[in-house]
Amino acid sequence: MDNDEKIVKLIVCIPLVFGIVSVILHGIYLLDSYFWDSNLRLAFFVIPIISIFGLFVSLITRKSIHEHKVIWIAGFVSCLLCFLGFLVIEAITWYYLGLALG
Repeated sequence: MDNDEKIVKLIVCIPLVFGIVSVILHGIYLLDSYFWDSNLRLAFFVIPIISIFGLFVSLITRKSIHEHKVIWIAGFVSCLLCFLGFLVIEAITWYYLGLALG
């Protein structure tokens, strides 16, 4: 295994790591909002930033999808699902607070 190949594999793993971190933060945010009284305001701002950064890096590294297909797809899907889940939860929250349009 060449040194350049290790670097490429590490760069391809970055979206997967950010996807896993955003899913974990998303779970902690949901558990905190449903079961405990305190609110994690930091998770409110960090989840979309981590997800968007993971999506951005996975789109940059999409040329390496042929060599590391499973890692790339897992990182992209985890970041995308976490970002979309965050948007859905915020839309539901806005609806129940009466802030939604319509």
